[in-house]
Amino acid sequence: MVDPTPTGAALRARLLDTALTAARRGWPVLPLRPGTGLPALSGDDPAGSERSWEARATTDLERVRRVWSSDAFNVGITPGPAGLVVVAIDAAADGATSFRKLCRSHGEPVPTTRTVRTWDGSTHLYFTSPAAIRFPSTFERLAPGVNTHAWGTYVVASGSVIDGRPVVAGVLPFTTVGPALINPLPGWLTLALRSLR
Repeated sequence: MVDPTPTGAALRARLLDTALTAARRGWPVLPLRPGTGLPALSGDDPAGSERSWEARATTDLERVRRVWSSDAFNVGITPGPAGLVVVAIDAAADGATSFRKLCRSHGEPVPTTRTVRTWDGSTHLYFTSPAAIRFPSTFERLAPGVNTHAWGTYVVASGSVIDGRPVVAGVLPFTTVGPALINPLPGWLTLALRSLR
């Protein structure tokens, strides 16, 4: 279980481990301002570049160590460059009900994959993306309260802490197969996203 209130050196060590784990998976990471989900783009950013956050995201382990050793930066993951599509189920907009209806309308169950609960109680479903398709991110184009994160956006990684609340892996309302298991984007969802292009 993730300790919901680590501080100081314990928090910095956990965030460094989170960033290194993602980078080792080949998921480019970027530092987010401590306690927030905002990219660390100002002059206080030890990554030190004026490039966009997506271009600055890295899998370079030495760079990750250097950046996350300097402060308790939260961890952003760029899904598109990582080969991922993350379906975001917005808790405030009752996205779970909308997503279940969307699945039913395609004659499919809610897919199982790595599931992450965000700091605000929303849910992220992580899928591997078909290699030949570059999906854009979407906002409520599939269904109300259902967004997708791929190219052109980032997600806050499990292990990060926003406003004192943790982002954690492996929670309901959706079945979690395992914290490390990420299934391919279902064919019906691939077709639905392609139709939005």
